[in-house]
Amino acid sequence: MSYVISTLIDEQVYCVYPDPEANKFKLIHIQFDSDLSKAYCSNLTGALEILNNWISTITKMTIFL
Repeated sequence: MSYVISTLIDEQVYCVYPDPEANKFKLIHIQFDSDLSKAYCSNLTGALEILNNWISTITKMTIFL
């Protein structure tokens, strides 16, 4: 199942999309339908890699607490 995570900032719509090269998620400002399609068709593999890295980091931090 595909989905888009969005939010309003100062009454403007933004969507979350993965940036695997930066190893983080970023916001894309949605002004046109084409912008939404960029967020919707984002890189699932990249998103999973970012989440896995984040979980690994949190797990390592938790072990040492």
